[in-house]
Amino acid sequence: MRIRLATAAMVTAIGVVGFAVRPAYAWVYSGDGNGNNIVQVQNTKDNSQRAFSLAAVTENPGSTVANQNTAYATATGTGERTVATAIQVLIVEGNPTNYQPQNLALAINDHCTSCQTFAYANQVVLQPHHHISLSEDAQNQLNRLNYQAFQTSWSSEPFPQMSADLDNITHQMVAIVQGEIQKSGPAASEQDTRTTDEH
Repeated sequence: MRIRLATAAMVTAIGVVGFAVRPAYAWVYSGDGNGNNIVQVQNTKDNSQRAFSLAAVTENPGSTVANQNTAYATATGTGERTVATAIQVLIVEGNPTNYQPQNLALAINDHCTSCQTFAYANQVVLQPHHHISLSEDAQNQLNRLNYQAFQTSWSSEPFPQMSADLDNITHQMVAIVQGEIQKSGPAASEQDTRTTDEH
């Protein structure tokens, strides 16, 4: 079986940077129901910490693969710490003719003084060419890793260490799904490797 981690996008913004940003909200995340994994966090309160994380496994049986995995973190004010984390393991179950998944991390300090802003996005694409049913045990393990990613995002550890920890969580998620693919039958050995383009 062949597998490769797709492009991981990690962005850190520290200090004072001027950008135009969307209207402020405290924090929002949306899986959006269309096979996209989107995490948005905006911090507007001085000297506060805001974070959110979503680590998901998504199945795509269609002829078009255009799933988005995006993490947006923005901060406005003073002394804030803001983190957005999006991890997606994408299972491509068919033989798509249109292949353009997207992975994006964006961290912005909008005139934010002494702020730390970090966005992490990692999308991994697996293509077993057939439907995969995750066992209850696998789902429980993935749920625990989702919560672990959430706790990591809320931690106060340095961003390089946070990035390494999130990489490790991603690797564990991939190993679990890969194990389920191996259990699903001989066709799993025909799995293709694809790499997501970073935009």
